[in-house]
Amino acid sequence: MANYIPLGIAEFILVARLGSFSKAALQLNLSRARVSQIISALEREVGVQLLHRSTRALSLTAVGEVFLERSLRGMEQISFAIESARDSHQAISGVIRINSVGGVFGEQILSPMLTRFMQLHPGIKLNLSFSSVRVDLIDEQFDLVLRMGSLEDSSLIARKLCVYENYLLASPEYLRAAPMLESPSDLAKHALINGSIATWQFTQIKSKQKMEVSIDSVLQCANGYVALNAALAGVGITRQPSYCLSGQLQANKLVPILPKWALQPTLLSLLYPKARYGLPRIQALIEYLLKADFKAEPK
Repeated sequence: MANYIPLGIAEFILVARLGSFSKAALQLNLSRARVSQIISALEREVGVQLLHRSTRALSLTAVGEVFLERSLRGMEQISFAIESARDSHQAISGVIRINSVGGVFGEQILSPMLTRFMQLHPGIKLNLSFSSVRVDLIDEQFDLVLRMGSLEDSSLIARKLCVYENYLLASPEYLRAAPMLESPSDLAKHALINGSIATWQFTQIKSKQKMEVSIDSVLQCANGYVALNAALAGVGITRQPSYCLSGQLQANKLVPILPKWALQPTLLSLLYPKARYGLPRIQALIEYLLKADFKAEPK
């Protein structure tokens, strides 16, 4: 049988979402009987029952659930194709939804970059979220996500943006009263300030010996500003990426510790579904971010 999209997909999606022929009929401005006929014709076309029908309830069959999920993804692809075709004859414009790491990175590094991109393309509108919870781009309807750290296997395209070195730091006041620090294992005797990383991984710079330390923190907060300010106040030792440090180090407000040991660096990645790259506005922002200098000091 030739590959084509059978009629009734859009109506089926609406009926499945609303759980009712009558409600779907109202939105489609059709009779309930006509909507039922369309779905029945679709079931005959695909050769399987998609819906359980009764006088009281309407529900998806097991095959119907899979069919709905794949239909939604297919309709999304069609939507992207239509939008891409429209955009190809127009200036770059439209809404781009972005989820990113917040804190110093989001506010002082990424946000100015995005502002400059909007100045280059006045037709662009950005919806920027700094939610720290990892999101599903398809379910949450984000176009792009910027993530720190290792990546899980997924169907998303991942592009490397930058690698940040990490450092352990504490205030001079804290270190004057704290126990001696010669090895990462000595951290168990200290007050630690931590974000979401459960273990800190070290490599001895000369011998390449590796060591992993489980973190029992006195303060746990994923917000980098909070951790940095707590360290400045003498609460304990914090793990910070390089972009947070220049001003604090220059003013001698924070002191690097364990200089013979290197912390595992952090990868910054840009993720997006393959289909979205076909949209000119998304492609333009991706290319812009890939060329950006993420290691420039925050202003």
